[in-house]
Order: sequence, then C-alpha cells, then structure tokens
Amino acid sequence: MGIIKMRRFLNVSAAALLILLSVESAAHAKEFKESFASARERGEYLFSKGDIDGAIAAFKTACELKPEAYQVHLTLVNLYFKKNQLDRAIEECKKLLQLKPNNQDAHVMMANLMRSTGDHKKAIEEFQKALALGTKDHSIYSAIGFSYLHEGDLSNAEIFLQKASAEKGQPVDAFIGLAIVHFKKKDFANALSDLDRVLLEKPDSAEARKLRGEVLLELGRVDESEAELQKSIAIMPNLRSAHMALANVYFRKKDLSSAEKALRKVLDLKEDDAEMHYALGVILDRQGRAIEAAGQFELGAQTDRNPVTAERMRAHAEDLRRQSIDMTTNKQYKSLLNLGGEPTPESVFGLQYDKLIE
Repeated sequence: MGIIKMRRFLNVSAAALLILLSVESAAHAKEFKESFASARERGEYLFSKGDIDGAIAAFKTACELKPEAYQVHLTLVNLYFKKNQLDRAIEECKKLLQLKPNNQDAHVMMANLMRSTGDHKKAIEEFQKALALGTKDHSIYSAIGFSYLHEGDLSNAEIFLQKASAEKGQPVDAFIGLAIVHFKKKDFANALSDLDRVLLEKPDSAEARKLRGEVLLELGRVDESEAELQKSIAIMPNLRSAHMALANVYFRKKDLSSAEKALRKVLDLKEDDAEMHYALGVILDRQGRAIEAAGQFELGAQTDRNPVTAERMRAHAEDLRRQSIDMTTNKQYKSLLNLGGEPTPESVFGLQYDKLIE
C-alpha cells in the first residue's frame, strides 16, 4: 500500500474511531439518564405499594446518580419523616438548603423538623429566615408563637400569636396558643374569651375544651370544669392531658377514688410516666393503701430519668413498706405528702414535682 493510501486509511480509521467513541459516549449518557429515571420511577412505584424502605433505597440510588436532584432529596425528607427517622430527614433537608439556600419552603421544612426534635430555638431561626425571604405563608406566625411558648418566652409568643390571629380566617390554633399564653399569665378572663372564640368556630375541638376546663378550675368553677373535661374526653377518649386535668378536678373535690380512676387511665395511655406514678402513689397513700402506694413510687423511680428524684421515690417506697410491716410501733414516718406542706393539685400533678420531693 502506497504512502498516500496509507495516510487516507489512517485518516478514515481515525474518523471512524471518533464516530464510534461519540456513539458510545452518547449511549453511556443515555444509560445514565435512564438509570436515574428508572431509580426514581422504582421509588415512586414502591412507595405507591406501601414499601417505604424499598422506596427510600431507590430514591437514595437516584440521588447518588444525580446529587443535584432537588425533588428527590425532598421526597427523601418526607419519607424519613414518615418513618420517624428525624436525624436522616434533617440531613436530607440540609442538602436541600445547600442546593437552594434561598428556598423559603426548605427553611420552613427544616424549622418544622427542628420543632419535631424539640429544638425550638433553631426552629425559630429557620422560620425567621423564611420570613426574611418573603414567604407568604402566614401560618408561620402561629408556628413561631408556639415555639416561643415552648421556650417559655410568653412575650414573644403573644406577639406572633396575635399576628397569626389577625390573619384572614382567624386560625383556631392561634387562639388556642393565645389562650395558653393568657392561662400561664393567669389572665383567665382573656383565656376564656380566646377559647370561646375557638369553640364558636369549632365546637368539637377536644384541646380547646380541655383548656377551658383547666381555666374554669383555676377560677374555682369546679363543676363546670368537670363537665367541660368530660366533653373533651367524649370527643377524644385518648387525650391524656384531659384525663390528667380531670384527676386534678377530683383531687380538689377530695374524690380520691375518681382521681385514682382518672390517673390509671392516664397511665394506661402511657405507662412510663414517672410523675403520674408519683401522683397516683400520693393518692393511694392518702387513702391508707401504703403497699399499693409503694408500688407506684417504685414504678415512678424505674421510669424517672432524674437519678436524684428517682432515689427519693425508691427510698420512700421502702419507708412505706417498713411502716406497713411494723404496725405495732407508734413511730411517725415522714410521708412525701408532708414534704413542703399539705399537697396541692399543683404539687401532686407534677407542676412542682422536683421541689416537692427535695
């Protein structure tokens, strides 16, 4: 083969090679896109079938193939939240904010995740960022108000809840929040006014009726309080706080048998509640049922995360058992009932729990 022909052959071969490489590159690109698309489709299919774990695995694969896929990360946030895997949901939400740092919805989502983990300070920061970015979702005012309420900042809570209540439609949750603020400030007249407004709009609000019962109790209207709490429980039988409030009503009425029944319902709904075991122990002790009371104090000690108060309950349970065995002595034992004076509903039902057993 001549030199000229050889050069032509080499040029043609090189051109063919370039075409081949170009075709293969296009094929790989197409395969990449199809892999991402198929992984996403597989995730959507598995989710529709109720296989959340499988959906998560598929969407994670899709994110590995295309890390900038905002919507897929968003889907993962929601799936992790549904699985109550809040740490993973937060990590995915951080990726959303890296991809779109000025996205209002991403900040709101992060704020709500922070609220779910109990980090209300961080939640407030994220909500404030969303507001600064111009979000039009005015329900955020209510969310910020409740976050301040959890932090014990009643002044700021009231400011934001007032803003929320002034919006069109006057959301009932904002008025419930204001009622809580006024209740904590002992402004019972305004608390009742807030709750009456809620119940006018939503008479089947178990939470509003429960709060109204608590306000009426503070005003000394005990029978009305009991009736309101019974209505709350009829609407939502498993509302623990309503049963706790009802136990408080019976305690004030010195109806210890009914208070005991209400507290046992509270513990049926959530057994590992140290303060409720303590309250039930106090009520049993007052009825002269020392052994049963000791058992409740021991259960309280087992579930109490505070080692100091747990040890005090455990020691008192031992005192009760010793006292019940040696009934022939005239030795007076120091009951938890008398630590800090005569028990009040506030001390028995946990509002001054730590002080009571010091």
